[in-house]
Amino acid sequence: MIVKSACAGVLLALVATSGAAQDETREAGAKRAIGPQIEAGRLELRPELLAPQGAELECAAFAEDLWSYVNARRGTSPGDHRIGAKMAAVKIRSRDGATYPWGHGAYSEGAFGWGGDRLIGRFTVLYSDRRAGLGARFDAAQADIQDVTLHKDGRVEIMLRSWGNAVIGLEDVRCYGDGFLAGIAREGNGVSIVSFALRKEIITPDSHPAKLWP
Repeated sequence: MIVKSACAGVLLALVATSGAAQDETREAGAKRAIGPQIEAGRLELRPELLAPQGAELECAAFAEDLWSYVNARRGTSPGDHRIGAKMAAVKIRSRDGATYPWGHGAYSEGAFGWGGDRLIGRFTVLYSDRRAGLGARFDAAQADIQDVTLHKDGRVEIMLRSWGNAVIGLEDVRCYGDGFLAGIAREGNGVSIVSFALRKEIITPDSHPAKLWP
């Protein structure tokens, strides 16, 4: 038993050492990759440049970076900037194990554009519990319209245009370096987790969101 314990301890130490060495190698590689640009004065060395891909970020910095990109060339013409977006939500409507259906999913695609000191976007949202008769789910004829506002401080507000313009503020918003933002929406008929996949885009003649969705 003593021999086995000693071996296990050595193995754990080797694993920990290996992990630390890999972290140091990644950091050194990142510094080598951007070092020439730093020396040339084209790039500032900031901690987030060395952050692992997908690391959680401060939402204020995340949102302001997106806003700055759009603000640099704001507009709706080819060549202008926008933030492409895919939105998904899953709602729990009942926790009673005897109740069915007890929730649904929702999905939309669109984009955020410049809205002064914030980013704004209008989304046509389809729902998994809305069918065309006995046909497929996510019936486009029963879609809702939602206006989403992404503030520079990281706050997110959703206006339900199809339901009297009620406004829901996302709670516990989280942002990630891969381009994801997620938060909790609490309504009278349930609670949803709402997520956005976001990327910086340049508008082209064929890429207007209204032409692509639904």
